[in-house]
Amino acid sequence: LAQSSQVTRTQQFPGVLDYVRAVASIAGAAAAFSSARLKTDIKPYDPDEYDRALAKIRATPITQWRYKWEPSTRRPHTGPILELAPEDIREDALRINLLDYTGLLHAAVTAVDRKVDRFAAQLAAQAA
Repeated sequence: LAQSSQVTRTQQFPGVLDYVRAVASIAGAAAAFSSARLKTDIKPYDPDEYDRALAKIRATPITQWRYKWEPSTRRPHTGPILELAPEDIREDALRINLLDYTGLLHAAVTAVDRKVDRFAAQLAAQAA
């Protein structure tokens, strides 16, 4: 049956364990394993994937917010909301994967850099 489309109680009403997992996830994201020795199925992005990454980043709204358990005097966080973020960076029903988010941002910046290089080359050719 269609259980995947049903929202669980935990997804609707996060409990203390969910908040503990969120904090642990943030702590673990400070440093992530990235050695090729620890990875499998490594493949580079093709040029179109960089442009798709840029489109996904452009389509992801960035918001300011506080967690429900934080005081209203705390400076707001800045970032995406999971439900509005691309699937590429969703870890589960409550968290985004910061390493995947960083990778998507890196690919988007690379796409912008390539566009700037193309425009600079066009300008140089026109000036010559």
